[in-house]
Amino acid sequence: MKKNLFLIAALVLGATAAVSTNVSADDATVSKGAGTATLSITPGSFKLVGAPSFSFTTEMNKDLIKSGLSLTAVDAKDATQSLTVSDYVGTDGGWTVTAQLGAFDKAYDKVGSLDIPAGAIDAATEDIKKDTTTTKANLVPAGSAATVASSKTGAGDTVLTYANKDTKLNLKASTKVASSSAPLTWTATQGNATAPKFN
Repeated sequence: MKKNLFLIAALVLGATAAVSTNVSADDATVSKGAGTATLSITPGSFKLVGAPSFSFTTEMNKDLIKSGLSLTAVDAKDATQSLTVSDYVGTDGGWTVTAQLGAFDKAYDKVGSLDIPAGAIDAATEDIKKDTTTTKANLVPAGSAATVASSKTGAGDTVLTYANKDTKLNLKASTKVASSSAPLTWTATQGNATAPKFN
């Protein structure tokens, strides 16, 4: 009788173990789902952040009376002016900056032109550097605009720094004493397919 009880108990335990094993196998089933990671970068702004102004002075002298003078901008010895283009539109469409000199409000006939060095792109620093050649924007009072700096592509803040001595105001011969000023308009425009590549 005892042998039969042990046999029945063993059979019951075996059946229980078999059921437990089958349940564990069902629990191991894997279920997967699909999702999406989305990136959206929106355009930033494009603007001309800083634009230079220049001042010139001289006293009446023989050279001015006879043939005219070429003057350098005056200020503190190491003074600089900065032209800054901020480009965060993210299209690599490029940009151009022009300058245009208006009419002087007095003694207009004395001024022949204003020469501003043109900028060249420095790919290493991503700044506009003064052109090492003799390239310049020659601005005639009340005349057309001239290109000062440009790029095929652009990103971030790009700076062209002028030392005052780099800019020249060319005066015609004159015997008149006067104080006069003219507007200097800087314009930054998006898009340029022909300029030197920026980056």
